[in-house]
Amino acid sequence: LSSLEVERMSSRTALRSLIVKRIDLLTYFALAMIVLLGVCIRLLPMQWGIYLDEFDPYIQYKGAQYVVDNGFNAWYSWFDPTRWAPWGTAQGREGLIGVPFTGAAIYLLLSGLGAQLSLLEVAAFYPVFAGALMMVLSFFLGKELVNRGVGLLAAFVFAVDPTAVQRTALGFFDTESVGMLGLFLSMIFFIKSLKGRTI
Repeated sequence: LSSLEVERMSSRTALRSLIVKRIDLLTYFALAMIVLLGVCIRLLPMQWGIYLDEFDPYIQYKGAQYVVDNGFNAWYSWFDPTRWAPWGTAQGREGLIGVPFTGAAIYLLLSGLGAQLSLLEVAAFYPVFAGALMMVLSFFLGKELVNRGVGLLAAFVFAVDPTAVQRTALGFFDTESVGMLGLFLSMIFFIKSLKGRTI
């Protein structure tokens, strides 16, 4: 074969790899619609205003506010006299850092990029964002375990399941929005490492 023919063959191969199959388009369109449905369901409480739901999200919000005001390192020496009154609690030893640090980090990142959002708005909307990300991750988990159809089913179930919706709805700024993300990512990477026989 001449070098021109080899070059044409390699360019055809490259072009074929760029062509998106119709089934791929349908799959990712369906996933986008599932995520949109799930986000709309999770935003339903917005009709009553933007607020935090339940008691624990306010504790997490207070921790995030303390981190924003005083820095991440200040957490480890923070004694909060208003928690577990009248004794108070040493947050560095007894407080959970996942949600407050995540909320504070996202708020500081968005503020650094020029977004005019309050910490309360970030805390209220973060669970919805995390829920949308978990729908996508549940798709990839189902796809890794079986196939794309199972992935779409898993994403749909996560989008409409009342227990998942309740824990990732607007204003539920609590441990599930961070912990479940870690759970999904850990399972996906674990399965990929088993399939690839690599650490």
